Amino acid sequence: MLRTAGALSDTGRPTRSKQAIAASTFAELQRAAAALYSHRLGLSGVAKGTAVHSASGTQSSSNGGKRMSLVIFGQPDNGIIQTAYVVKDIREAIDHWVKELHVGPWFLIEHFQGEDAKYRGKPSEADAALAMSFAGHMNIELIQQYNDAPSVYRETIDKRGYGFHHWGVATTTFDRDHARYRDAGYEEGFSARVPSGGRVAYMDTTAHLPGMVELIELGAAFDPVFGRFYAATIGWDGKDPIRSFM
Repeated sequence: MLRTAGALSDTGRPTRSKQAIAASTFAELQRAAAALYSHRLGLSGVAKGTAVHSASGTQSSSNGGKRMSLVIFGQPDNGIIQTAYVVKDIREAIDHWVKELHVGPWFLIEHFQGEDAKYRGKPSEADAALAMSFAGHMNIELIQQYNDAPSVYRETIDKRGYGFHHWGVATTTFDRDHARYRDAGYEEGFSARVPSGGRVAYMDTTAHLPGMVELIELGAAFDPVFGRFYAATIGWDGKDPIRSFM
């Protein structure tokens, strides 16, 4: 449980405000994530075989030779941390996710192009809005492309319409994993530097999977950015469903 300070309720017991929860330290988030992962695996202690990734390094321990690592919000640091969807209207989509799926708040970038962005090896001209939130420990991303420029998003929309687009897979070895996908025959569809400071690359796995795989490089400002999003969703009171990404 995250330790938070809050006002006293009518019963004299402390209450957890949204502000207090959001202000929880990253160390507490790490301990909570490790505790959850340990519970899922039936381990008796947080430190047994669990590692929690942070920008400053990866905390690790052993459990009979097994090693587990987690990102700040509790997903494995070499596995799926995100599911992403292309939508026709991002604000309308957010409204549906809030009202029907109880997911929020959402952190929105009105216009995203990325730094040094490339689509199929050429400069990308796609202009898109991105919004992120969390459903439990899974990061959810919504994407609306404004223009008709060729892009990995437009490819999916033209092929089968709006809906699921890709999985985001965390990596601490971006270049090695990128090469591994290429060697397996998967071309890079899109790459860029993103607001969290790291790199992303969409590998076109649609020949064998129902979507692409986005390699998401850990480090830089990943923990502060995604940790802030995650903390805001814990005990969310439904207010301010759309907030600034940065």
